[in-house]
Amino acid sequence: MVIIEAAGAGFSAGADLLEDLPEDFDAGREIEERIKPTFMAIMNAPKPYIAAVNGGAVGVGCGLAMACDLTLMASDGFFLFAFAGLGLAPDGGTSWHLVRQIGRKRAFDILTGGQRITAQECHALGLVNAVVAPDELSKAARERARNLADKPWRGVAFAKQAVGQAALLSVGDLMSLEARLQSEAFASEEFRAAAQAFRSARP
Repeated sequence: MVIIEAAGAGFSAGADLLEDLPEDFDAGREIEERIKPTFMAIMNAPKPYIAAVNGGAVGVGCGLAMACDLTLMASDGFFLFAFAGLGLAPDGGTSWHLVRQIGRKRAFDILTGGQRITAQECHALGLVNAVVAPDELSKAARERARNLADKPWRGVAFAKQAVGQAALLSVGDLMSLEARLQSEAFASEEFRAAAQAFRSARP
C-alpha cells in the first residue's frame, strides 16, 4: 500500500505560477513526460494508493488525489480547480475523473466555476471516500492501508484492475476480464488457504 500525504499545511498548491520559466518551456511536454507517467503509474499499479488530503488540493493536485484508489480528506480540506480562471486547460486527468464521477454538466460547472469544493461537498459528490478531523487524517489513512494489507493481495489487486477497466470496457468485455481474473484467482494457493480458513471459522 502507498499513502500519499503532504508534510506541510496543504496537499498540493498546483503549478508554481510565480516560478520563472525558461523561454522554451512547453507545458504540454511537461504533462506528457512527467505528470502523465506518474499518474498512470498510480492508476495501473497493482497495489492500492491512498491519498490523504490535508488543506487544499489545487489544480493538478486534484488530479493526483483523484488518481488514487482511496481518497481521505481532512474536514478543513478542499479541492480547487483553478484552471479556467487562469485561462488554462484542465490537466492531470481532472476532466476524465470528474465526468465519470459526477457527469458532464456538473464537471463543466466545477471546472469553470473556480470555487472551492469543501470536504463535505467532495464527499457528497463521491470525490473522496471519507472526511475526518485534521488531526486524525494520517491515522485514518494508515488504518485503511492496514485493512487492505490484511486481505489477500490478489483479491485487492484484481478489484483495482476491474474497477479501473470498468469505465473503459463494455459490460460484456468487463465480465470477460472478470472471468479471466477469477480463473487465475481460483487456481492460486492464496485462495485455497483463504477458503480453508473461512470453512474452519464457520460454526
